[in-house]
Amino acid sequence: MKDESGQASVRIELFNGPAITVGAETVRRFPTRHAEAILTMLALAPGRRLTRDEIADTLWPDEALDASKRRIREHLYRLRKAIPDGRELILSEGDAICLSQEFSVSVDVLSLTGC
Repeated sequence: MKDESGQASVRIELFNGPAITVGAETVRRFPTRHAEAILTMLALAPGRRLTRDEIADTLWPDEALDASKRRIREHLYRLRKAIPDGRELILSEGDAICLSQEFSVSVDVLSLTGC
């Protein structure tokens, strides 16, 4: 499903979730809780690129950075596989991870706060 601008529509629900709807397909079960956490972090940072260091510090604060970055890679791979168009939606550019601007993304909790 596309919005008025012709972009593919993505809806991320964090209340009673997380869940993500891409077009007409909804995913409510994710491969790991860390994959869910990464999706949540990306959803709460619209238009922003999160660094791998930020994600690592949030999810594994007491672990060595190299080990945390390997974990991020693994959980991103599994998250992308679980979501329709996941490879196109969740982008990695160097040390940064973000949601693609090619999609029209709405997040339920952000629409309530006016962000």
